Amino acid sequence: MFFITEGTGGLFDFNATLPLMAIQFMLLNVGLTFVFYKPLLEVIERREAFIRSNLALTCFYQKKSDWLYRQSEERLKIARVAAQSLIAQSEKEANDIVAEDVKTCLVRTQVVLDREEARLADRIYTALDSIESSRDGFSKLIELKVVGGYFEGKNLAIFNTPP
Repeated sequence: MFFITEGTGGLFDFNATLPLMAIQFMLLNVGLTFVFYKPLLEVIERREAFIRSNLALTCFYQKKSDWLYRQSEERLKIARVAAQSLIAQSEKEANDIVAEDVKTCLVRTQVVLDREEARLADRIYTALDSIESSRDGFSKLIELKVVGGYFEGKNLAIFNTPP
């Protein structure tokens, strides 16, 4: 049968290979640090500096935009107040102009009405005078016919006519 004997090179053999492996690990670590990690860290640091500067710049622009926004809001409020006062003033002036025009039209209308009323009154008086003169003429004519017929012997002949 087989005999198991332990010899050199077992699981925990502490001869020259362990220190050699340690030195190899250290050299690999130093080499990787200078070749890979250091340039990578420089890129990471530059990127971090870039991000910080952009963040600071962004904060500055945000504060500036907030300040400009507040300023524009104040200017807008002032402009609104000025515009409203201008509108109110314009409305007042327009109303005054309209009121003046209405007064002028009313005066002109009253003048025209008074003139036409006077013309109409003159026409009425003329018509009344004409009617009165016609009435006087008819009454004289009737009187002549009635009185004249009485004296001529007709004795109210116009009233005796059949209907």
